Amino acid sequence: MATTYDDIYSRYSMKTTDYTLDKMYMTDEDSYKSYLKGFLMSSIALFTQCAKDLTDRNDTTNTFNVTLTDLEQEILSCLMVVEWCSKQTHNLKELERTLGDTDFKLYSESQNLKAKSKLLVETREVTDKLMTQYGYAVVDLSDT
Repeated sequence: MATTYDDIYSRYSMKTTDYTLDKMYMTDEDSYKSYLKGFLMSSIALFTQCAKDLTDRNDTTNTFNVTLTDLEQEILSCLMVVEWCSKQTHNLKELERTLGDTDFKLYSESQNLKAKSKLLVETREVTDKLMTQYGYAVVDLSDT
């Protein structure tokens, strides 16, 4: 059975809290899915070690033409979180440049930036570990 993009999106949504996205989901689910698709496409490009051909997909029906394992789905969703964190961090860095250092600190956004930067680093580490685990599993399967 083919894996749908929605399968990946639901894993991603369990890992993030973004009230803007939650509101988008409640008011316009198509826009929500279109927005997440950008993160998914970036994740596919980053998951270079996947044993399955992630380009074998149908973007019209939003499905992969292959069945992804739970671990492959998990890696894609984690990579989506990395992309989301990266976007959030870059938005705050832009705000800091616009406001100037003194004004930025008044709004406590510097703490928010530090927390999001830390989250980004931690998420990348978890994702790297998952991909390493996946790489070892693929090698073990090919030896048998």
